[in-house]
Amino acid sequence: MKRLFSFSITSTFTFILSLLAILVIVVSVPGVVQAEPPGAPPLSSPANGANVSGTSVTFSWTAPSGTGIDGYYLRVNTNSSFTGTDIYSGAVGYVGSKTVSGFPNTGVTYYWYVLAHNASGWGPASSTRNFINGWAGYFQGDVYITGNVGIGTAPDTGATLKAYSATGNAIYGNSDSTGTGVAGTRIDGMGIYGTSTSNTGVYGGSNTGNAGYFVGRVYVGGSLSTAYTKKAAAYTVTANDSIIAVDSTSGSFAIALPSAIGIAGREYTVKKVDNSGLWVSVACTGADTIDGQPFKLLSTQYAYLIVVSDGYNWMIVGQSP
Repeated sequence: MKRLFSFSITSTFTFILSLLAILVIVVSVPGVVQAEPPGAPPLSSPANGANVSGTSVTFSWTAPSGTGIDGYYLRVNTNSSFTGTDIYSGAVGYVGSKTVSGFPNTGVTYYWYVLAHNASGWGPASSTRNFINGWAGYFQGDVYITGNVGIGTAPDTGATLKAYSATGNAIYGNSDSTGTGVAGTRIDGMGIYGTSTSNTGVYGGSNTGNAGYFVGRVYVGGSLSTAYTKKAAAYTVTANDSIIAVDSTSGSFAIALPSAIGIAGREYTVKKVDNSGLWVSVACTGADTIDGQPFKLLSTQYAYLIVVSDGYNWMIVGQSP
């Protein structure tokens, strides 16, 4: 009888401890199952690699996986490792977009990501996107150029460039940040040069966007130079060409135009300079055409052809009779 009573006391004590343990769990989380941190938010805009002009940029994203999301965090930096300058870094609340002001609109590349938050804390970061803010050589208004200007060739060292811009920098590019010219300021010794990496007015080889983009009228108070080359054998035209003189004295050959797709407005001039009587063919690439034809022949001395891309094919805008 004594032994049975002892067993009952022990069993009852164990049962009470189990109940207390369950009660502690229920009290610590009263009727709520603890949520997992949210997933990474899918980014919407700006698109990766986009060019976004203006001093304000709107960033947007969509809700990730997870429950109880109560806010987001946005970071925008000048470096892909986010060790550069933050133009924005902070919580933005429970929203799907945020407009950030203070961008310079000068062709700088920015990087950004977003995180989501719930009661369990911050989730993982989204993928990182980048965009280019503005144009490295963007002009709004009239641009006056005095002296000789080279496009794709060396600029005249005596040339001057004066821009009347109401929107800030007349000349600015990452390639030469010292080339900044504020509204109305005259920049000496600089023209428009497509391949140089230093001491340039407008740097066309920059990777920060269309460095030579102008809105308004451009006045050139001197001669205007463009790229020139002469060929005596088969040649494929490149983006660095403009005027191509051809000499077929040693035999007929073809000048192959690049694909017209995606380069609307690109212009090339091909002119035959010899009197041999042998022809030079100006031929298309792939399915492109020149006014509906796959090629055009230049067979007489001084015959020429000027073509412009419409984004799909080549159009003849000038030719010898």
